[in-house]
Amino acid sequence: MYKSCMEIAELNVIKMPRIIQSLMFLMRIDHDAICEPDSNRLFWKSAKEHMKELCSGISNFRMLGKKEEQYKGYQTLNFCEKLINDYTPEDVE
Repeated sequence: MYKSCMEIAELNVIKMPRIIQSLMFLMRIDHDAICEPDSNRLFWKSAKEHMKELCSGISNFRMLGKKEEQYKGYQTLNFCEKLINDYTPEDVE
């Protein structure tokens, strides 16, 4: 999986940026580090520098159990679902 993440980081253009953005938000990567200033639009040039952090977050993620950490509004599942709502599973595959 790490190799796949690093291959994505080497790309200059990505097809569905909101999926990557949602994953980064769920892995608690800061909004200002990956989005254009004063917007919610993914800035790929800076976001791809956080791919190692994304990969380690995914591999260390605990799905079950109570989460003790504080989460910001954009790091919630409801917010991320709204981001990717326009994509169908067929589009992603």
